[in-house]
Amino acid sequence: MDIPYNYDTSMLIKHLAAKTGSNIIEHKEIKKPPRKIPNRNNRGRPIFIKPAYKQLIVQFDKQAAYDYFMKENYWSLEIENFVVRILPGNTEDPEYKIRTSNYFKITGLPLNTTAKDIEPLIKHVYGRTCTFTQTTKYSTMKNAYIYVSPNNYPVDASNGASSLFEGYNLHVLPGHLSLKTCNICGSPLHETNICDDKNFDTDHNNRKIFKKRFIKRNEEKITINDNHRTRFNHVITLNANKRSPSMSHDPKTNHTPPHNYNNKKYQQADNPQRSDTNRYEQRITQLERQVESLLNSVKTLQEGKSKVDNTIADIHHNHNLMSSSLNDITIRLDKYDTILQQLTTNINLLSQEKITQHRERNAKPPKRPSPYEQTSYKATKNRYNLRGNKQGNISAEDSEQHHLATDDDTDAPDDAAMSDGAVFEGIIDEVSNASSSEPKFSVKSYNPLNLLPQFNATR
Repeated sequence: MDIPYNYDTSMLIKHLAAKTGSNIIEHKEIKKPPRKIPNRNNRGRPIFIKPAYKQLIVQFDKQAAYDYFMKENYWSLEIENFVVRILPGNTEDPEYKIRTSNYFKITGLPLNTTAKDIEPLIKHVYGRTCTFTQTTKYSTMKNAYIYVSPNNYPVDASNGASSLFEGYNLHVLPGHLSLKTCNICGSPLHETNICDDKNFDTDHNNRKIFKKRFIKRNEEKITINDNHRTRFNHVITLNANKRSPSMSHDPKTNHTPPHNYNNKKYQQADNPQRSDTNRYEQRITQLERQVESLLNSVKTLQEGKSKVDNTIADIHHNHNLMSSSLNDITIRLDKYDTILQQLTTNINLLSQEKITQHRERNAKPPKRPSPYEQTSYKATKNRYNLRGNKQGNISAEDSEQHHLATDDDTDAPDDAAMSDGAVFEGIIDEVSNASSSEPKFSVKSYNPLNLLPQFNATR
């Protein structure tokens, strides 16, 4: 916003693109129609005045360009000697309301005041940007609006302030007061028709003609060296005559005598001028060629930048596609891992079940369950001497060598032999005394038939 009405916005568009590093894919200028000045006419015809400013709506190709101005808190751009305000395109955007709702009104400013001139005042009120009101050829001063953030605005203020600026009184008013101010001096303390400003002249009808307010600037004027003035005075006069064809041809007003172009003396004086002119023309031609070359280079760079931007956009697109594909592959791998884990668990369970069944199938139950402890024949024979020999220190092998078992011996009853229900206290006591470390054995649970090969007793 606040772009001068006749300013070429193409330069502004290039500046915005360079500052944000983004391309502007669409833009639109908004100009209000000329405004009719009330109670003013020119020979019965109304007088219209063009607006002082116009707007420019731009659309970037990247969100980062928009964020650059909004999130980085850029409210304006300084271009040449004016300030361009920056706002979101949507008037309902919260950021738009933040940047337009709070302001200070500054009245009584000189007509040629710029934002650079009132920069100390802007900093004093913590202003972020400013704009000036439109003036006409009848205006004696102008007003300004300094916009601030809500955090720096005095919402409870009930009065204004005054300050001296370039010899004139300025008035600073909070925007919510909405006081009507004088159109001549800007004071909010009186109306325009009773202004007491002393800076005026009177016309022949004794009416007050208030003087316009301007900042006196020390502008340096270009001066011409005396040597060059004497040398090229006739050229200056000729150019002056070309610019003012309606000037009087009175010879008294022309201080330069007429020149006789056939005069040899004049020709001699004209030769240096012509050579200088030729040199300047050559220099201008050379500079034009350089400018043309630079423009071609800039055009080439812009085309290259456009190609690079397209390439980068394709790379970003391909990168996004690859990222999405990798995500899909990762999800599938996770699913496959889950399936493999379930299959592994099932295989382990089946293997364990098969092994258990195989063990149960291979395990043969004993032909006859035996509740007794199984011991070797020699150990039992040494522990219990079942034969008639009472010598405990004779080994089983010696016993077998001297007393061979016969059928008569096996079938014949022996008083010393053990039978079911019989108790031989002497034998048990003798064995227990000989080896006290051996476990005790109960005769009642002993079955000697387990020591012999078994056979079927039924016929």
